[in-house]
Amino acid sequence: MSPTLHRNIERLAIVLIVLGIVGMFQSASIDFYTWGFHVLLVGTLVFIVISHVVPRDENGTG
Repeated sequence: MSPTLHRNIERLAIVLIVLGIVGMFQSASIDFYTWGFHVLLVGTLVFIVISHVVPRDENGTG
């Protein structure tokens, strides 16, 4: 995996985590709460997986 792709996936996971937290802490609707929980769960799982993947260096190794 290239370093750019790795960084972009990591940023996407962080955005999903933040959106999930916002969805869970709002008080407008139980649907948003449920949606927020699922988004938070997916974002957390993606972040855990991507943090264990080592991106290739410039030479294509790693």
